[in-house]
Amino acid sequence: MSDAINDTVRRVTTGLELDRARERANYASAAVDVARMRHAAALLVSQHEPVASLGMDRDQLRVLLRYVDHGDETRMWRELAALKEGRGDER
Repeated sequence: MSDAINDTVRRVTTGLELDRARERANYASAAVDVARMRHAAALLVSQHEPVASLGMDRDQLRVLLRYVDHGDETRMWRELAALKEGRGDER
């Protein structure tokens, strides 16, 4: 009976280890996706032609791209209003 219990514990432990490994892999994959998104946003802001073709300045684009990252609509509107009023970048 002890061998059956040990086998069960071993299987459960192995299953938990696999779950943890999958969680770490998913987290790493998400971190890579976020890093790729931020890199692309920085590249877009740094280029003149894409910014000019959107009909906005770099500061406005920077605020909008940060919104994609943080998701706080109130903050986005506050930052855009601050730009319009000439107060610069308020976070």
